[in-house]
Amino acid sequence: MCNRYNIDGNPREIAKAFSAHLVREFEFSPDINPRSLAPGILRKADGERELHPMQFALAPPGSKTPFDPKRAFNDARVESAEKWPWNIPFVRHRCIVPLSEFREPCASKT
Repeated sequence: MCNRYNIDGNPREIAKAFSAHLVREFEFSPDINPRSLAPGILRKADGERELHPMQFALAPPGSKTPFDPKRAFNDARVESAEKWPWNIPFVRHRCIVPLSEFREPCASKT
């Protein structure tokens, strides 16, 4: 379960690497944390790839805003996806999340 990740490059370089159309210029931090702005690649109905600025989280149906902080998820186990009450976005809507490395933070017990 990746909770944070890094990405090298800028939107133009990433779009080129994935043969995607850059929808608009945007900036992002190379250190992506939950709810951070990050590049994501979506496929249009005609099959063309587009690079969009996206937020790193999953907002389930019923959220009052796309990124309701009380209900947005970013660290869920795919093994239990069929039990999720909000699994429709996961099943029907996919994207490519380009990344250079991921890390799972560890909480130390003291």
